[in-house]
Amino acid sequence: SDIMGAMNAWKKTTQQPTTQATSNAFKRGHKKKNTGLNGRTGRKFSNASKPKKNYSSKDLEIEMKQAVGKNIQNVSMVKLDDYEGDVPMVLYLCGHTLYTADKFGTYRLFEPEETKKNAASNTVYNAAWSIYHFLASMPTPLLDPVPHDVLDKALSKDVMHEVIQAMDEPFASTLCYLWDLLARVAMNSSQSKMNQNQLGKVFGPMVTMVTKEDVKGNRVSMNVLAASRMMAMFRRGIEWRMQIQGFKFEDSDDDDDSD
Repeated sequence: SDIMGAMNAWKKTTQQPTTQATSNAFKRGHKKKNTGLNGRTGRKFSNASKPKKNYSSKDLEIEMKQAVGKNIQNVSMVKLDDYEGDVPMVLYLCGHTLYTADKFGTYRLFEPEETKKNAASNTVYNAAWSIYHFLASMPTPLLDPVPHDVLDKALSKDVMHEVIQAMDEPFASTLCYLWDLLARVAMNSSQSKMNQNQLGKVFGPMVTMVTKEDVKGNRVSMNVLAASRMMAMFRRGIEWRMQIQGFKFEDSDDDDDSD
């Protein structure tokens, strides 16, 4: 199925093993520690520096080597004016490359197999693949510390601002920065062939690491539903940022999770 394919796409392109903590993320009775719905602690008041004016491909290469395989709390961060909290430096460098190139209509950008295939020979694909690889290589999912009751509030793009406000930093700002990049791809979907639904299927399972192993046995229906909700949450986040960037939704498809 489409859901199962998306849930396993990252496995085809990374060697990161699924941990026991990951496998339990969506199983019945698993309770996550409440990180504070209103605290927004994290790195909101950190000493992260603002970015330099110029970076080279070598800077990205060095940062990737330092960041891959680490959780967001253990990587270099940067403070951006348009975001309340910090953003991983490696994500910013990739985003800077994509914004500078301004080729968000690149064919199948962020589709794992197409992106990896072209990464070695194309700067845009390389930046997109670096984002994907960075997120997929995390020892625990990016959104693992975010309480599920926060993510479950993502019922439409119109409430995504409240969902983000309920998240601690640096997760909130990191998600917004990622969604802003993906929104540009979705807004150019007539060329990229990657709309918000497809991008949600790529990134929703990856940031929660819901894999085929999580949908076996007696909990198949429950875990597939959880994966579907994460895809929908990610799609709605992208749609929210598309709207902020001026995209006009003539007919809302908030209740339609299909392509």
